[in-house]
Amino acid sequence: MSTPPSLSSSQPWLDRLYQQQRLNVLALSHNGFVFDPMSGQSFTVNPSGIILLQQLQSAKPLNELIVALTRQFAVDADCCAIAIERFVQQLQAVLL
Repeated sequence: MSTPPSLSSSQPWLDRLYQQQRLNVLALSHNGFVFDPMSGQSFTVNPSGIILLQQLQSAKPLNELIVALTRQFAVDADCCAIAIERFVQQLQAVLL
């Protein structure tokens, strides 16, 4: 089982995503359809993915991402932090 990322330190995996500067070009619909005009790829995300992408497009730090998701969904902060890291890793793979 993964150890949850520290909320107080910088997250290299999140920093890398923000440095790519690709998030703001993604078109995100209210029903979870995501279109990347740079690659022409599209994909879908679930309701938590919609909230997370919206927060990521605003370059929120990890602790704010966790707060946004735990307010909407019944999930504890540690599980949420791990899920965010996995989501970001998958998103980076799609955006490469």
